[in-house]
Amino acid sequence: MASKPTYDSEISFQSDRRKAAVEFIKIVSDLWYDSSIELVLFRNQLMDQNVSGILKLHEHAGEFVNKPISIFDSVEMAQSIKLLNLPASKLDIGKLTFEYHRKRSR
Repeated sequence: MASKPTYDSEISFQSDRRKAAVEFIKIVSDLWYDSSIELVLFRNQLMDQNVSGILKLHEHAGEFVNKPISIFDSVEMAQSIKLLNLPASKLDIGKLTFEYHRKRSR
Protein backbone atom coordinates (compact mmCIF):
# COMPACT_ATOMS: atom_id res chain seq x y z
CA MET A 1 0.00 0.00 0.00
CA ALA A 2 1.44 3.33 -1.03
CA SER A 3 1.81 5.85 1.75
CA LYS A 4 0.21 9.25 1.34
CA PRO A 5 2.54 12.22 1.37
CA THR A 6 2.46 14.01 4.65
CA TYR A 7 1.34 17.60 4.91
CA ASP A 8 4.88 18.80 5.66
CA SER A 9 6.41 16.90 2.75
CA GLU A 10 3.78 18.25 0.36
CA ILE A 11 4.36 21.83 1.56
CA SER A 12 8.10 21.33 1.13
CA PHE A 13 7.61 19.92 -2.38
CA GLN A 14 5.38 22.84 -3.42
CA SER A 15 7.93 25.29 -2.03
CA ASP A 16 10.70 23.57 -4.02
CA ARG A 17 8.56 23.75 -7.19
CA ARG A 18 8.02 27.49 -6.70
CA LYS A 19 11.73 28.08 -6.08
CA ALA A 20 12.56 26.12 -9.23
CA ALA A 21 10.05 28.21 -11.19
CA VAL A 22 11.71 31.42 -9.95
CA GLU A 23 15.10 30.10 -11.04
CA PHE A 24 13.61 29.06 -14.39
CA ILE A 25 12.17 32.55 -14.95
CA LYS A 26 15.60 34.06 -14.25
CA ILE A 27 17.33 31.74 -16.73
CA VAL A 28 14.66 32.38 -19.40
CA SER A 29 15.16 36.13 -18.96
CA ASP A 30 18.95 35.88 -18.97
CA LEU A 31 18.91 33.85 -22.17
CA TRP A 32 16.55 36.30 -23.84
CA TYR A 33 18.31 39.51 -22.86
CA ASP A 34 21.94 38.33 -22.91
CA SER A 35 21.96 35.83 -25.78
CA SER A 36 18.78 36.49 -27.82
CA ILE A 37 17.65 32.94 -27.16
CA GLU A 38 13.91 32.56 -26.69
CA LEU A 39 12.67 29.56 -24.78
CA VAL A 40 9.11 28.35 -25.28
CA LEU A 41 7.23 25.41 -23.77
CA PHE A 42 5.32 23.54 -26.47
CA ARG A 43 4.89 26.81 -28.38
CA ASN A 44 3.75 28.69 -25.27
CA GLN A 45 5.65 31.88 -24.52
CA LEU A 46 7.68 31.83 -21.31
CA MET A 47 8.80 35.46 -21.21
CA ASP A 48 6.77 37.68 -18.88
CA GLN A 49 5.22 34.70 -17.08
CA ASN A 50 4.92 34.62 -13.31
CA VAL A 51 5.57 31.60 -11.09
CA SER A 52 2.00 30.29 -11.18
CA GLY A 53 1.88 30.79 -14.97
CA ILE A 54 5.07 28.77 -15.43
CA LEU A 55 3.74 25.96 -13.24
CA LYS A 56 0.38 25.93 -15.05
CA LEU A 57 2.16 25.75 -18.42
CA HIS A 58 4.11 22.74 -17.16
CA GLU A 59 0.91 21.03 -16.02
CA HIS A 60 -0.72 21.73 -19.38
CA ALA A 61 2.38 20.44 -21.19
CA GLY A 62 2.21 17.22 -19.18
CA GLU A 63 -1.40 16.72 -20.23
CA PHE A 64 -0.44 17.47 -23.84
CA VAL A 65 2.16 14.69 -24.03
CA ASN A 66 0.48 12.34 -21.52
CA LYS A 67 3.62 12.37 -19.41
CA PRO A 68 4.54 14.75 -16.60
CA ILE A 69 6.87 17.57 -17.60
CA SER A 70 8.67 18.60 -14.43
CA ILE A 71 9.75 22.16 -13.67
CA PHE A 72 12.92 20.60 -12.24
CA ASP A 73 13.71 19.00 -15.61
CA SER A 74 13.06 22.30 -17.36
CA VAL A 75 15.43 24.13 -15.02
CA GLU A 76 18.12 21.54 -15.64
CA MET A 77 17.63 21.77 -19.41
CA ALA A 78 17.63 25.59 -19.33
CA GLN A 79 20.84 25.61 -17.29
CA SER A 80 22.47 23.34 -19.87
CA ILE A 81 21.30 25.59 -22.72
CA LYS A 82 22.70 28.62 -20.89
CA LEU A 83 26.13 26.94 -20.72
CA LEU A 84 26.19 26.40 -24.48
CA ASN A 85 27.38 29.19 -26.74
CA LEU A 86 24.36 29.13 -29.06
CA PRO A 87 23.51 31.79 -31.63
CA ALA A 88 20.23 33.70 -31.43
CA SER A 89 17.45 31.15 -31.62
CA LYS A 90 14.04 30.00 -30.46
CA LEU A 91 14.05 26.68 -28.62
CA ASP A 92 11.13 24.62 -27.40
CA ILE A 93 12.31 23.43 -24.02
CA GLY A 94 9.25 21.22 -23.58
CA LYS A 95 9.95 19.32 -26.75
CA LEU A 96 13.67 19.07 -25.93
CA THR A 97 12.94 17.71 -22.45
CA PHE A 98 10.34 15.26 -23.75
CA GLU A 99 12.68 13.93 -26.45
CA TYR A 100 15.56 13.68 -23.99
CA HIS A 101 13.52 11.52 -21.61
CA ARG A 102 12.07 9.46 -24.44
CA LYS A 103 15.51 8.59 -25.82
CA ARG A 104 16.94 8.02 -22.37
CA SER A 105 14.23 5.49 -21.49
CA ARG A 106 14.95 3.32 -24.53
